[in-house]
Order: sequence, then C-alpha cells, then structure tokens
Amino acid sequence: MTKHKLLMVVFVSMVLGACTKITPPKQQTPTMVPEQTPIPTINTLTWTDEAGFVFSYPGTIKVTTDSNDNTSYANLTTTDGLKIMAIDSKYKDVSAWVKGEAKFKDGVIIDSELSGKPGKKVVKGGMTTIGIIDDNILFTLEYSTDSKSSTQITDSFTLTYPTPMPAAKTAPVDSGDEVVLEEEVVE
Repeated sequence: MTKHKLLMVVFVSMVLGACTKITPPKQQTPTMVPEQTPIPTINTLTWTDEAGFVFSYPGTIKVTTDSNDNTSYANLTTTDGLKIMAIDSKYKDVSAWVKGEAKFKDGVIIDSELSGKPGKKVVKGGMTTIGIIDDNILFTLEYSTDSKSSTQITDSFTLTYPTPMPAAKTAPVDSGDEVVLEEEVVE
C-alpha cells in the first residue's frame, strides 16, 4: 500500500513538472507611463499691509485700496471681488459680531479659523464672510462663491502685528571731548 502511495506521489509530481515545462511563464506587459504635461505656474505675489497682516495672491489679479476710507485700518478689494477689512471692533468676540450684524441673519454660521485665531465663517446668498477679532481689531474677508483667489488668500492670511517699531534714532551730542549717543524712546 505504501508503494502504491509512493508511485502516486511520483506520478503526480511528474505530471505537474511536465505542465510547468509546457506552459511558458507569463510575460509582464510593459505598463505605459503617461506623459506628464507641465502645469503652468502662476506668479504669486505677496501683499504686506501696514494694518498688521500679510497674504499671498495670484499675480493674475490686482489688489486696490480705498483711499477715501478714513474709518478703517485696511480696506482692500481684489479684481475678482474679494474684500479685506480691518476696523476697530465694537464687539468683544466673533460670536457677538455675528449676532450683532443684521446682514448675517439667516446665514449659515460655521466656527472657523484665520491666521491661527478662532473666528466665524458666515455663508449667505452666495457670499462668504470670515472674521476674527484680535487686539480689538475686526479682520474680515468677504468673497463670492465664484472668487478664484479666495482659497489662496484665506489660507495664506497671517497677522503680523504688533508691527515692528522703527529703529530708534540716535544722534551724537556734543559734550566736550566725549561722544554720547542718545536714544529716542517711542511708546
């Protein structure tokens, strides 16, 4: 009986060995690597504002300031409709700001963040407004849903203040043979 099993194992091994010799190994078909088309790069510009913020924006749009506005620290508009404002806040926080603005009534209010600060995003009537309050200044970015630069500007918007103080001016003072430098302290 063991001879019978042994012969059976040898026979099956020979059949399997013959099958592998007869069947050629599968050749791998070369995969086609798609040709990568270069992505055109858009020139990115940076806006640094004296009101204490900076952002980058596509070079295809222009940023203008409202020179007639004497009530805000910053009042900017891009050619694709995004508006950036920095004004004194009459609200203690962004929740009070959203509740206190009649134009946000019936809008969708979402907790948000801008420049690492907690804020609110209000979506209403095809417009989005993001606001934060920092150092009693209300910073808002308002744009329509079809604004092409809104994502880049909101993602790169960074508060930079307190703005660096200008270097103290020094002037030599004549006190005989000795030269003494005085510093002007600006507070």
